[in-house]
Amino acid sequence: MSENPYQSAPSLPNPASLAAQQKPIGLTAIPVICLILGILGTLMNLWILIVLVFQDSFKAAQPANLAEYHEKLAAIQQGQIIFSIIIICCNFIIAPLLVYGAISVLKVKESGRNLLRNTLLFAIIFVVARGAYAIWHQFNKMSAMKELPSAEFNDPVMASAMQFSMVAGIVVGVIWAVGLVGFYVWSRVYLNKPSVRVFFDAAN
Repeated sequence: MSENPYQSAPSLPNPASLAAQQKPIGLTAIPVICLILGILGTLMNLWILIVLVFQDSFKAAQPANLAEYHEKLAAIQQGQIIFSIIIICCNFIIAPLLVYGAISVLKVKESGRNLLRNTLLFAIIFVVARGAYAIWHQFNKMSAMKELPSAEFNDPVMASAMQFSMVAGIVVGVIWAVGLVGFYVWSRVYLNKPSVRVFFDAAN
């Protein structure tokens, strides 16, 4: 039996709509978390700018009995100024890229997937370097504190509380850095999965 040449061919499903129905949950979770981290990083950047602009006012508000301690901290920071500037500049770059890349991935753009992958690699290196710098800086602060005479502090309880807060800051910082690096590594591996690439190919 011959086919009718005027009969329209059966309609095929749109690859984009088909892919949208099978969207992996990771392609929603990863960009949403990256978006939150990017926004938090941007807010941190604003806080850094505020501190830099009003640092003289913050110094004036510090207790007079800790003047020598803060002078030692200022000397430590002055010796690490180049590394501090690099850390700040990297943070100013990564945060907006995380936001833009996350939004692009949510819109299922292949260019956004590549951008977010590269940003995550940059972020992994940045978090490791920043974590090492933060730990080193905290140990220098603790060393500077131990070199001061006890008369610099109002009482031993205050000195113990400051030391405890520094140690707690190191522990929390390490846990945060390890968790952040783990998430970035997992996210980058996930975005490289063949099934994820196929999804973006179909959607585009």
